[in-house]
Amino acid sequence: LLPLVLGIFALPELAEMAIRRTAIASESSYDTKSGRREGFQDVVKNWWLTIRCGALGAGVLVVRRAQQHEVRGGPADLGASQAADAVRRRLPGWPGP
Repeated sequence: LLPLVLGIFALPELAEMAIRRTAIASESSYDTKSGRREGFQDVVKNWWLTIRCGALGAGVLVVRRAQQHEVRGGPADLGASQAADAVRRRLPGWPGP
């Protein structure tokens, strides 16, 4: 609850910085290209962490979708192709078979 309240007080400051197009630091020599390059190097350097976190996120999505499907009255033990069909029907814009 406390982070939410503090975040609400930060919104006007963020809006003001966006309007003025300024950074929190008054003098910033940060280059976006070098920042992107550094981020890509971090992904390559920590490739195992990237795959692990991606798999964790996909697993959470599968469990969440299965729970939603179960709540709506469908079977909880779907096969892989049935689960994929159920997700395709529920997500607009998802590519068809």
